Amino acid sequence: MSFLPNVAPMAIYPSVFCIEDGDLITLEATGFLEVCSRLKKESPGPISASSLMTENPSQWMKGDYKVWLYSENCSIGIRDMSITKEFTASTNLTDTLSLEFVLSGGTDMKIGDRDIVSSGMPRAYLSSHSQGSPQTRFHKSGEHIRGVGLWIPPQLLIDRFGLDPELLPDSVQSIIFLEKDSTTTLPITAKIKSILSDIIDMPFTGMLAEEFLNAKITELLCHTVHGLKSPEESLGESNQLPKRKSDLMKKLLQIMDEPSAIPPSLSDLANRLGTSTSTLSKTFKTSYGMSFVEYTLQKKMEKSQQLLQSGKLSVLEVAYAVGYDNQSAFGRAYKRYYNHSPKNDLTKT
Repeated sequence: MSFLPNVAPMAIYPSVFCIEDGDLITLEATGFLEVCSRLKKESPGPISASSLMTENPSQWMKGDYKVWLYSENCSIGIRDMSITKEFTASTNLTDTLSLEFVLSGGTDMKIGDRDIVSSGMPRAYLSSHSQGSPQTRFHKSGEHIRGVGLWIPPQLLIDRFGLDPELLPDSVQSIIFLEKDSTTTLPITAKIKSILSDIIDMPFTGMLAEEFLNAKITELLCHTVHGLKSPEESLGESNQLPKRKSDLMKKLLQIMDEPSAIPPSLSDLANRLGTSTSTLSKTFKTSYGMSFVEYTLQKKMEKSQQLLQSGKLSVLEVAYAVGYDNQSAFGRAYKRYYNHSPKNDLTKT
């Protein structure tokens, strides 16, 4: 299988599909923006992925995978497809962010050095891709995927949506500045889920589809940026939770953002918030699409990477700082999370 001919190479954005050895689908970083720009001029609205392929992909999937350009340098993938044969899709990205919103579907992912196992819940990831950073999806036969992915330059969020990286938590700030390949998990509120459904189930074609998608992607990014700046506020009226549980989540996020290297335990939080660990655990998973234990591990690993790269502490000191009793246990956890040893991130002064 080959791509459309006469496409100039691009270093940042992916093409859609290239199938090798019969069952491997690889997203290639080549000429995607030029191809989509040309097709957009010929026919407005989203473009079927199959139109960018020289073979019919029906032996791997059924349903819709469409691509669209939000701006001249921000591409969108819209997926509503069933997997009929297992395959892997991957691309290497440079100097860009990726926003991955999953409404349903059990796809496991690898973003940069991080392996993300599907929780089966609606979920969202913000990732930075500095230089040739991989983004890989492992599609399993029988799953149905509904989701929206964006490849977006950080400057678009800063200039068009007024995002000030300096006001963000350190872990998110480093992502926006593309300081390293990193990923953080974002909550999906009821409002964001509704917008995603509107995008996936879009009722229009042609110019109406063009205007509809432009409005909906703008709305999606407005809510996403608001959530980055004020995560506790984003879990307000638009959340799928009852008010009491929504208030619990807002207070929980405020506590988790306190300047401490060791996140509090679930039982400690439950005591502080006057609720049970069971209620808090279920409420958290509904909001974030991941368990509290997974989120706590994410916070520990993000903080430990920052401490290692600061060059002020040894690996052992970082292990103690984020709550581990010994360096070996910390090293194993760090390697499982980032796929490399903490010594790889240690900056020596």
